[in-house]
Amino acid sequence: MTLPIIYVSILKGLEEVDKNLLEMAKVFRITALKKIIYIYISQILPYFESGGLNALGIAWKSGIAAEVIGNSDRFNRRSTIRVKSLSEYSKPLFMGDCDYYTGDL
Repeated sequence: MTLPIIYVSILKGLEEVDKNLLEMAKVFRITALKKIIYIYISQILPYFESGGLNALGIAWKSGIAAEVIGNSDRFNRRSTIRVKSLSEYSKPLFMGDCDYYTGDL
């Protein structure tokens, strides 16, 4: 669930690597391993950190939501009744081009 967030953040970091540093590394014939260590990793770390924090927040919220929903039967009955009553109010929104709502689908 959180892997796509980190993946997209790292890809964005790779897109934003400073081209001037890569050109300098080419001029000074820096090896690929040193480019990865000193240029790419140092430029990607802030993006990785940001993506990791966002992913951690989403994972935390998902865990809390799962605990709340699965915690008690009383909560599940109340939420089911509430969702059912709210869905009845939302029916006209999905009726399309009709001018009025009769209550039956």
